[in-house]
Amino acid sequence: MELDEGTPKSRFEEVDDADLEEEEVALRRAFIKDSSKNKVDLSFTELRNDEGSPWVLSMVHSVEKQIAMDRTLDHEYLPTVGQFDFRLAGIHLLFGKESIAVIQNRVDAIQSIDITGAIRIGLNFLSMYLNFTTIYTSSLCTENICNIASALNYTIKEYRYWDKELCWIDFEGMLYDLQNAPDCSVIMLSLCGHNPTGADLTLEEWKCIADVLKEKNIFVFFYCTCQGLCSGDLDIDAAPLRLFAAECFELFVAQSFSVNFGLYAQSVGLLAYVVRRSEDLFHISSQLSVLLFGFWENPPQRGGRTVATVLNNAALSMEWRECVRSMALQLCAKRQMLYLKLKVIGTPGCWDHVVRQRGLFSLTGFNPQQVECLRTKHHIYLTAKGRMNISGITSKNVDDIANAFSNVISPTEQS
Repeated sequence: MELDEGTPKSRFEEVDDADLEEEEVALRRAFIKDSSKNKVDLSFTELRNDEGSPWVLSMVHSVEKQIAMDRTLDHEYLPTVGQFDFRLAGIHLLFGKESIAVIQNRVDAIQSIDITGAIRIGLNFLSMYLNFTTIYTSSLCTENICNIASALNYTIKEYRYWDKELCWIDFEGMLYDLQNAPDCSVIMLSLCGHNPTGADLTLEEWKCIADVLKEKNIFVFFYCTCQGLCSGDLDIDAAPLRLFAAECFELFVAQSFSVNFGLYAQSVGLLAYVVRRSEDLFHISSQLSVLLFGFWENPPQRGGRTVATVLNNAALSMEWRECVRSMALQLCAKRQMLYLKLKVIGTPGCWDHVVRQRGLFSLTGFNPQQVECLRTKHHIYLTAKGRMNISGITSKNVDDIANAFSNVISPTEQS
């Protein structure tokens, strides 16, 4: 419908399109439009099964049905900070019940809208109440952290993390940058399954990082999206966090249950915080409650209740841990399968990093031109940075993937 000439000018005429469509959405749209029968999508962020669907744990599905049939449950609003038994279970999962910080009542948490909500609330709190203005993220850090920090007017800086030549962590560069970071900075640290590289520090390297940060007035903020899916052991994956807690660091940690519970649509998250004095927990909780009123006020029930039901039942928790271990082993097997195929066909270069990396992701080392070639000539979809999701590899497509990888780095590849 055309408006009359006398119609007042729209307030929204000056709003431009965003510079770029979210990469994952754009790639998914291109993949769907691709008519090739041999197309392979390795660009997504979820843990998927061999049919390409998000992995739904059967025992989680059973718990959801059990909750839906329980007529004693109502739809009353949850407290602003979330469901108590969910928060406590999340704390125990991250820190362990035997943690000295837990025993001394120096840990608390709030329920959040996935990990993004936890990071947003945490950074908002640090800026508003503790006057932090600078944040350090790893090079190749996920964009949502930088977007949140930018919206909160943080000065964003990077510490070195990835060595492109070695396809592995630049630990010396990382250590140097953290040593020279200014006081009153927030340091964002991936607990395990670093996105996009899939490369994690050893526990000895984490101890070196802790020693450096202990000498500085820097606030540590961990984030974790796939606890258990790296080593197959939830406690091993949480070891760096527990190390810092044992060293009496005050810190935040943002946790997501989307991947290890398969609850993507439920957006279940947690922001946990460790302090040196238990009496400070109430003050932090009260101020976080005020912040939460300006965001979602009350978190949704269903996802948190599902997680709490599983984690607080010994039999269900044991079954879930075994499911997580099984998923981690399958990811390792897929890495090994691709690695062996690449070796057998004589793919140029060293591909050891594929099996050294852990969790969902692998940073292949491909440049943007090679990624584009993979997509347009071979119908293999990676992100522009060259990240692939390991769960997209199957026995049916691994030959196509390996051959495509070999071709795009071969001098005989035609333009």
